[in-house]
Amino acid sequence: RLSRMDLEKEGIDKELARILDRALEEMPLKDSDLLHLLGLEKEKELALLYKTANFLRQKHLSNSCCVHGIIEFSNYCSQGCLYCGISSANRAINRYRMTEEEILGAADAAVEKYGFQALVLQGGEDPHYSVDDLARIIKRIKEKHAVLIFISFGETGVPGLQKFFDAGARGLLMRFETGNPALYQKLHPGRTLKSRIDHLKAAYAMG
Repeated sequence: RLSRMDLEKEGIDKELARILDRALEEMPLKDSDLLHLLGLEKEKELALLYKTANFLRQKHLSNSCCVHGIIEFSNYCSQGCLYCGISSANRAINRYRMTEEEILGAADAAVEKYGFQALVLQGGEDPHYSVDDLARIIKRIKEKHAVLIFISFGETGVPGLQKFFDAGARGLLMRFETGNPALYQKLHPGRTLKSRIDHLKAAYAMG
């Protein structure tokens, strides 16, 4: 136990040692514990935190990680989400779209040149690309490369998710920033938290 060691002479707070002991024993940390960790500034305390985190990472995940190659093919979006940098209300950014062949070329380079084994196809909710367009792109990549494909296109409807799954997509990135329905609707004008969760449940059921 770290808390039984004489760490104070090293300039390490006893409370930090107790929090890390709880983490090492896989006990849930309180909000106050997390705030304590986030407020650390001393070099030796940070080093002990990082060493403990690395130990836990290796224990549960081994000494490996999964690196995704992200192909962000469009920053156009029809949605006006209040926090988002590519919101339709943002007039200060340069917009771009990649063609289908440019997306396929980027996928080729990601796999053949850089060795990625997982790709994320990501874009705003851009009406320029139909569900069928996106499904065709996924299928063409899968026909050429044995890669894991994640998609991040926003809400395309459950039939759209099924088409992406059938084309070969096996991962979905669909975040939600709050579990409060009223706050969610304020952040995402015209959208509901229920719709978001329904998409996620449908994707999970598909596999």
